[in-house]
Amino acid sequence: MDDGKRPQFCIWLAALALVLSVVFYWLTGLGTGIEAAAVIMRSGLHERPVFDRSESFEPPGKPVRVHFIDVGQGASVLVQAQDEAMLIDAGSEWMGEHVVQFCRSRGVEVIDIAVATSPGHKRMGGLKYVFDRLPVRLYCDPGPSSLSSPFNQLARAAAAEGIPYSSLQRGETLTLGQQIEIEVLWPPGERTFPSDEGTHLVGSDMLVLSLLIGRVRILLLSDLPMEAERKLLRGKGDLESAVIHLGDHGARSSNSAAVLDEASPQIAIASVGVYNERNVPHVETLQRLAERDIGVLRTDRHGTITLGTDGRRWWVLTERRYNVRPDLEAITE
Repeated sequence: MDDGKRPQFCIWLAALALVLSVVFYWLTGLGTGIEAAAVIMRSGLHERPVFDRSESFEPPGKPVRVHFIDVGQGASVLVQAQDEAMLIDAGSEWMGEHVVQFCRSRGVEVIDIAVATSPGHKRMGGLKYVFDRLPVRLYCDPGPSSLSSPFNQLARAAAAEGIPYSSLQRGETLTLGQQIEIEVLWPPGERTFPSDEGTHLVGSDMLVLSLLIGRVRILLLSDLPMEAERKLLRGKGDLESAVIHLGDHGARSSNSAAVLDEASPQIAIASVGVYNERNVPHVETLQRLAERDIGVLRTDRHGTITLGTDGRRWWVLTERRYNVRPDLEAITE
C-alpha cells in the first residue's frame, strides 16, 4: 500500500470499528438509560405479548404501575395505583436506602401498605429502614411461626413508629387505589395438618399474593417451596395470570410445572443479583419456562422492571435491554 494512503486507510478502519462497537453495544443492551417496551393490546390475560423496541412508547391515561425494583440478590416490588402505593418487601438491610430513594423518585412519599412476604433477610431486611424514613399507614405479614421469628422483630419496629399491623391469611383481600384487589392465596388459616403430614405446615410463614387489576393478574410467589405449592393448588382460586413473579428467585425447589401450568403466564420475572452465589434462576426453572414458551425478565440483566396496565392492556418497560424470550442461552450453558 502507498505510504500516503496508509494513514487514510487506518482512519477508515478505526471509524468502521467504532461504528460496529456502537451497534454491538446497542443490540446487546449494555447501554444504560435505554428502555425496551413490551406491549399487549386488547388482550387481558389471553393474547401473546408483542414486543416493541420503541423508546417513544407512551402508555394511555394514568395506569397502574408495578415496579420490580433491582435490589441485587433480593426482592422488592412497588405498586402504584392513583395516589396510593404499596411496597412488597424491600430487599436486604443494605438495600433499604435504595428502595426509599426509588420510591421518592417515583413520587411516592407515603406507603399506604407495606408487606413482608417471607422471613428471609433478602426480602424483609430493608423494611426497617423504610419504616424509619417514610410514613407507612399499614404493615402486614403472614404472622410469626415462632416467638423468635424475624416477623416479631419487624412488627416491634413498626409498632415503635406507630404503624398499624395486620397478619394475613388465605381468603383475605386488600384494595389499593380502588383499582387493585390484592388477594391472599397463602398461608391457610389452619397451619397444622394431621400427624401423618407433620405438625408444621412448610411455607406457613410466607405470603403468596395475587394482584388483580381489571382483567390483568400478577401472581407473587414469595419464597414458597414446591411442597407448599402443592397444597396451594389444592385450595386455589383462579391462578391464571399475565405475569408471575418467580418463587425463591427462580430456584428449582420452587416454581413447579403444576404452578406454571395453572398460572399459564406470558412473562416470568426473576428478582436476582448478578453472579449470585445460588446461581438462580436455576437452569431447571429456565427449562420449565422455555418448555411453556414463557418469556423471562430478570433484574440482574434487565435492571428494574416496570409493568403498566389500564386493567385491559399491559406493557413492560425495562431499565436495560436484553433478550425477553425464554433464556435458551442460560439453559445450554
